[in-house]
Amino acid sequence: MWTAGRPRWDGERGETGGAGDFGAQGGDPTRAVAIDLSTCVNRYGPPPAALDALRCIKPVELLMHPYDAATRLREVYATTLGVDAGELLTSRAASEVIWAMGRALDPRAVAIPLPAYTDVEFLRDPAAASMVGCPAGNVVVLRSASKFYGIAATRVGVAWCRNRHLLTSLVGVQETWGLSGLDVTVATAALSSHAWAAEVRNQLLADSRWLAAVLEWLPGIHLRANDQVHFQYAQAQHGPELAAVLAEHGVGIRVLGRAHGIVPGGLRVVAPRRDERDQVAAAFAVAADFAPAVAAGLNAPATAPTVGARR
Repeated sequence: MWTAGRPRWDGERGETGGAGDFGAQGGDPTRAVAIDLSTCVNRYGPPPAALDALRCIKPVELLMHPYDAATRLREVYATTLGVDAGELLTSRAASEVIWAMGRALDPRAVAIPLPAYTDVEFLRDPAAASMVGCPAGNVVVLRSASKFYGIAATRVGVAWCRNRHLLTSLVGVQETWGLSGLDVTVATAALSSHAWAAEVRNQLLADSRWLAAVLEWLPGIHLRANDQVHFQYAQAQHGPELAAVLAEHGVGIRVLGRAHGIVPGGLRVVAPRRDERDQVAAAFAVAADFAPAVAAGLNAPATAPTVGARR
């Protein structure tokens, strides 16, 4: 059922860390940490062009209703994705369409390909990994600039589908001014930052490899290393305890549990920026001393990497 604060299952008490507790959302400011690696937002963002666009806002752009915001967003996404603008539905980030689909569709008639949450923008070749442009008329693909471009404070995105009727049936008649003009101004500038995006993608993958090297020696966790996206996942029975120690040293991570379908538990950690590596490595070195030893078979090499090691 849904509670006023957060979702939990019927019959579950929902106590902290319990079966029905989803934990703090990634990026929750109540963590009060200096380096928050719990959220998937690109820590190198926003691109300079997005900041320049904000600085150049004219008074009239604040005075007038954003009549053209949706059109501008569709046009830039149509160019970015190489599709017809008529196949795109604008939205307040991907979450608006996700909620709309949950209300409008019978879940028994919906197939969700797995992994369902991997923002293709972070991959080296986003176009090759996306289903945008596929011939099927019953495929809906969601895209948002929020995370990769480091502009999560803006709430804009699109849904793509060959079948325009299917798209419009999900949300009904949209508001005339459903999008913020300021958000769209920032997003369109960010989406046009092609050289910045290519450079940052390469750096993020290097950062992710560095993070995997730091995590692999931690006692009590089982790293599921990847070299495709900017975060790492590990099974961890004592994730909340490890996260608490890291938070004391200024680093936040995402703890996953039964409510996320992960038993006994896990961690999702976004790779820190290159200039943040020293502080993050030092925090994990301290956490390693507190991490409880768990079942045999989990990796725990005897020698930790040098603090601040570069890869």
